[in-house]
Amino acid sequence: MKPEDQPACPVSIHYGDQDELAPPPELEAVKKVADATGSEFVIHHGAGHGYMMHAHSHEDREGARKSWDRALQMIGVLRTEATPGSGRKAL
Repeated sequence: MKPEDQPACPVSIHYGDQDELAPPPELEAVKKVADATGSEFVIHHGAGHGYMMHAHSHEDREGARKSWDRALQMIGVLRTEATPGSGRKAL
């Protein structure tokens, strides 16, 4: 995503603050783009790369639960908006 992009659907970006593949300068850059595009940017404190993967060395169950909860919430909103009679089309 670039700052000038305008996503057609809600975007939620999640990172662990201990992700060795995403150093702080990269996280700052991603946050700036998220802010510029109206996207959500979430940092899970203490989580590393792959924090959502069960039995992964960086697994963070609380961060994974929060990320999945948010993803399912967003899908639920999109499904509700696309139901017959809502006047909205599915994405």
